[in-house]
Amino acid sequence: MNDLAQDLLRKHAALAQKRRMWEPLWQDVADFIIPIRENIDNNRDVGFKFGDKIFDGTAVWACKLMVDGLHGYLLSPAIQWFKLAMENKDLDALHEIRIWLQGAEETIYKTFNRSGFYDNAWMFLYDGCSIGTACMYMEYDPVLRGVVYETIHPGEIFIEDDIYGNVDTVHRVRNLTAKQAEELFGYDSLPQHVKDLLKTNPYKEEEWLHCVYPRKNWDKSSLLSVKKKYASAWLNKSTGTVVKESGYEMFPYAVWRFYKSGKEANGRSPAMYALQDVKGSNVMSKTLLGAAQMSVDPPLNIPAELIGKVEWRPRGYNYFASADRQVSTINTNINYPIGRDSAEAKQEMIEKHFFVDFFLMLANAERQMTATEVMEKQGEKAIILGASISRLNRESISRTIDLTFDILFRKGIIQPPPFDVEETDGNIQIEYLGPLAQAQKRMFSTQGIKAGIEVAAPIFQLFPETMDLIDADAATGLLLRGYGFPEQGFNEEAKVKNIRDGRRKAKEEQAMAESINTDADTLRSVADANKKSKTNIADMLNHNLESILQ
Repeated sequence: MNDLAQDLLRKHAALAQKRRMWEPLWQDVADFIIPIRENIDNNRDVGFKFGDKIFDGTAVWACKLMVDGLHGYLLSPAIQWFKLAMENKDLDALHEIRIWLQGAEETIYKTFNRSGFYDNAWMFLYDGCSIGTACMYMEYDPVLRGVVYETIHPGEIFIEDDIYGNVDTVHRVRNLTAKQAEELFGYDSLPQHVKDLLKTNPYKEEEWLHCVYPRKNWDKSSLLSVKKKYASAWLNKSTGTVVKESGYEMFPYAVWRFYKSGKEANGRSPAMYALQDVKGSNVMSKTLLGAAQMSVDPPLNIPAELIGKVEWRPRGYNYFASADRQVSTINTNINYPIGRDSAEAKQEMIEKHFFVDFFLMLANAERQMTATEVMEKQGEKAIILGASISRLNRESISRTIDLTFDILFRKGIIQPPPFDVEETDGNIQIEYLGPLAQAQKRMFSTQGIKAGIEVAAPIFQLFPETMDLIDADAATGLLLRGYGFPEQGFNEEAKVKNIRDGRRKAKEEQAMAESINTDADTLRSVADANKKSKTNIADMLNHNLESILQ
C-alpha cells in the first residue's frame, strides 16, 4: 500500500466517522418517507422488501408531489427553462454573441434530452427533499459521445466542505464486479486477486472507493490529467491498491443540501422537519386501523360449552339450548371520529412541511380564480421557496449547466465564440425561465408598479401633471416582462420612434387638413355673404331706379 492509498483511506475513515452520526436519521427518513432509499447502510440484498413501517402514506405522497412539482416548475423537459447571457450587457447586445449563445443553449438542451439527465434530476430532487443531501456525478463518455449523469445513492457518498461551505471533496463507495472493474480500469491495472476472480467468479462484487478532492500542486497549463485542479483516485478497498489516478478541470459532482447548518457538511430536509409528525401520524394510523378492525370485527363473549361450535360469519348457524346462553360482542367504547380528527391534523401539518398547498394551488382552491389571481398567489408561494431554490440553483443546477458547457466546449461540440470574450469581461451567466423562477420574478418586478399606480390614481386625476413623473414605456415594459411577455414581441426603440413619428405626422396632417377646410369654409361663407350683399345692393338700385322712372 503506497502513501497515497494510506492518506486516502485515513481521510475516508474520518469522513465515515462524521457521517455515521447521520445514518440513523437518514434511516428513519427512508423507513417512513422514501422507502426506495431504505438501504442506507448498503447491507441488504437486491430486491429487499421495504415499507413495512409505513401505516400512513401521507408523507410518502407529499414528498413525491413536492419532487414532481419542483421538477415541473424548475427544469421540465417540455419547456425552455434556462438561457445563457453575458454579464457584460454591451457584449450581450451584440448579434454575433447572441447567435453563439443560442447555439450553445441548443447544444446543452440536446445533451440533456439525449442523456438520462431528466430522470436522474428527478431522483436528485427526491434525495434532496428527503435525505437532505443529493449528489449527481457528470462525466463525458467517449463511447456515447456525450455527457452522462448519475444520481448517486446517499449511502454511497461521503462529503466535505471547503472553508466557504462549498463541497469540494467526495468519496464514493461503489460495488463493482470483477468484470465491471476490468471494463473500467483495464486488465493490467487490476490487483492480482481481481484478475483471479475474472477466471473463477467474474460476477462477484467488491467494494471500490472513488475519491475526488482538490489537488494541492496543480498546473493550469498542463494537459496531463494528473495535474488537473481536482484529483481522482480509484482504490480497491480490500487491498488498499490505487488502480487509477487522474483528474478533472472542474469538480465533477453537483451536491445539493436543501437546508444547511454552518457546522454541518450534510444537509437537512423538509422530511426531517416533518419526521416527528410523520411518526406520530403512523402511530395514529396504525391505532385507527386497529380500531376500525375492532369495530367491524369485535371480540366475542362465548359460553365455555360452545368452544369450537361457533360460526362467526355471515349467515352462520349457532345452535344453543337456552336463549340466555348466546354469543355476544364486547362493547369496546371506541370513539373513532376523535381519533380520525387528530390523524387528519397531523396529515395536514405534514403536507405543510412539503408545500403541498403551493403545488396543488388550483386543485385546492375554494373558488374559481382568475389568471391574475393565480399568478399573484403563485408569486406569494414562490417567495417562501426562494431561499431553498436559490441554494438548489447555486449548488446543483447552475453547476450542472456550467460543467456540461465546459465538457462540450473542451470536446469541440460547442464552438468557440466569435472573438475572445475573456479579454472583454465576457463571463457567462445563467437566467432561469421556469414557471417557479418566473413567478418569483413577477412578484418582485410587477408588485411595486401595480400597487404604486393604484395608490397614485386619485392623485393623477386631481393633478394630471404628476403623471409626468412616470416613464410609461419603462413601467409597461417591466410589467409585460414580469408576466412572461416574450422579447420577440417587443418593438425595437427605432421602430417605436418611427411608429410614433408617423402617428404624430398623421395627426399634424389631419390638423392641417382640418384647418384648411375650416379656412375654406370661412372664405366660402365670406364669398357667399359678399355675393348676397351685392345682390341686395343691385335689388335696391333697381328699386330706386324704378321709383325715379315712375
